[in-house]
Amino acid sequence: MTNRGLWRVAPSGLAAWSPDGDRFAFLTTTLKVSLATPSRGVVRLEVSSSPTGAHRLWYETAVSFSKRSGLHGDFVAQVDVLPDRAGALIWIDPDRAGAADGLDLYLLRAPGDVPTQLGTAPAGSVNDGRPGTFAIVSGGNRYAWLTKTVETCVAATAV
Repeated sequence: MTNRGLWRVAPSGLAAWSPDGDRFAFLTTTLKVSLATPSRGVVRLEVSSSPTGAHRLWYETAVSFSKRSGLHGDFVAQVDVLPDRAGALIWIDPDRAGAADGLDLYLLRAPGDVPTQLGTAPAGSVNDGRPGTFAIVSGGNRYAWLTKTVETCVAATAV
């Protein structure tokens, strides 16, 4: 058996890949935090058809930091790449405030697509279903036994 074609070290920025191995998501940021001077940057989500292939920009957002006011912007906390090229899910963590009560969950269907908000969900709460479908745990705050439901979604028609 040979390891040809397999990578031994994960490529820089690799955040997720589709269950069918068809696409790979990469998260990067240009923000350099310094206590001495305020800074600005961007967070980017790029997708590739292979771990080492060319990346295509899917989502980009401005972020900033200053010693006085802290982090600002819509940071991508987590990515889930849906199988069958149905899109990608992103959890947004505004100002890196934390995810104890869930984060806003968005669907991106294609590169440059305007994100469609699906609701509030704990990061990592997705299960892929038949082609183009997925289930999420939906609902805010930390009391799972009181405020959470399981929702099924069809990527092509999610609004």
